[in-house]
Amino acid sequence: MLDPLRNRISGDSAAPKHGPASLLFVGLFVATAYSGSLYGRAAPYLILAEIAILVWMNLTPIAAERGYVNSRYRLQWILLLVFCGFLAWQATYTMVPEVTLIYLRRFLVFSVLLVFLPNPRTCRLAIKAGKYYGFLVSASILISTWASGIKSGGFVGDYQYGGMMASVACVLFLVDFYHDGGRLVDALGAVLSLIGVFISGKRMFAFIVVISAVWLLFSSVERGKLARLFRLSTMGVLGVGSLYATFEPVRELIGRIVLLFLPAQVATSGRSILWSLALDIFESNRLTGIGFANFVPYSDAISGAPWFGLYHVHNIYLQLLAETGVMGFGIMLGFLGSALVSTWRSYRAALRWRDNDARYILVSSIALQVWFIVYGFSGNGLYGWQEMYLYLSAVAMALSVRMSSNCGEASRLGFRGEST
Repeated sequence: MLDPLRNRISGDSAAPKHGPASLLFVGLFVATAYSGSLYGRAAPYLILAEIAILVWMNLTPIAAERGYVNSRYRLQWILLLVFCGFLAWQATYTMVPEVTLIYLRRFLVFSVLLVFLPNPRTCRLAIKAGKYYGFLVSASILISTWASGIKSGGFVGDYQYGGMMASVACVLFLVDFYHDGGRLVDALGAVLSLIGVFISGKRMFAFIVVISAVWLLFSSVERGKLARLFRLSTMGVLGVGSLYATFEPVRELIGRIVLLFLPAQVATSGRSILWSLALDIFESNRLTGIGFANFVPYSDAISGAPWFGLYHVHNIYLQLLAETGVMGFGIMLGFLGSALVSTWRSYRAALRWRDNDARYILVSSIALQVWFIVYGFSGNGLYGWQEMYLYLSAVAMALSVRMSSNCGEASRLGFRGEST
């Protein structure tokens, strides 16, 4: 008997693989996740349009288009709503309640992405489309930087966004390289994306790629992965090494990596000062914090340094401690941790059943979640539209696979009894 989950993901020869709603959803996913600074202000409207498509997917009579209403795996959705309730209470005492309320509304919009889910077939197409668009972004970074002689973000505008999206693309190419056939085109895509990361000069994005390459290697169950690692490493060294001799931004990143061995303030590009201030604020507001997204105005008010009041903490965990105290930090950490653990459990279940399509979506979801969690140690992903959207989309993709199995023969896939 055919496996219902495989039918839902892969489709059959009699049914169209992707209808107009699925294609529109994928287009909006790519546009939102990769908008960068080029048209980043449109991101909220793109997300609202995507939600409208997701609602339509649950009403359409076309089976190939149909999505799910997540009525079973609600823990992350509930935790996000609890966090929203906490922010609503914070707005009654925080220094600038208007800012906290803005993020409250933003998270409420994001929570809908965990309720209305696309089908796994659409999720797989979105991952592939994002990967190849990321390849184009990386190529545009290389061409634009070569032509102008200065760091560029290519299609996505600012070079920092360019490095961010190049790192996401590199991680997705690594997923395909280790978990979906090990093709040469995926190795080339990973190397070119890595070059885009190096050109951006952002050390954390390069660090995330290294972490992802290691855990994706060890989590892969396909044969010949060590040979793939050698082939990929050789291509990476040759590619980055050749550009080191010709591109100043690549030499700049290598120099900034060397700075990690110097004193903390230099090694972290000044971030350690923000981290220390965040911890000091936390010490005086341990339980409930000063109010979400209020670190910027609060630091400006308590410090005479001219550059305080301009920056987030560049560490979402320390900023959560300062702004939301132990209570808010615990809620958000529970959200991030429970999503990652449940996705990993589902991935291990898919391995036991040897379902390649479910496995691919789930390992891609884990990769994007890990990207967001690691980036949070030096970035402000919790406070940006694109980063948070990309993360929640990854969680939603894992939920889609789990809902698909629940609608079919869950016990055969090992998902029976999972409720987180």
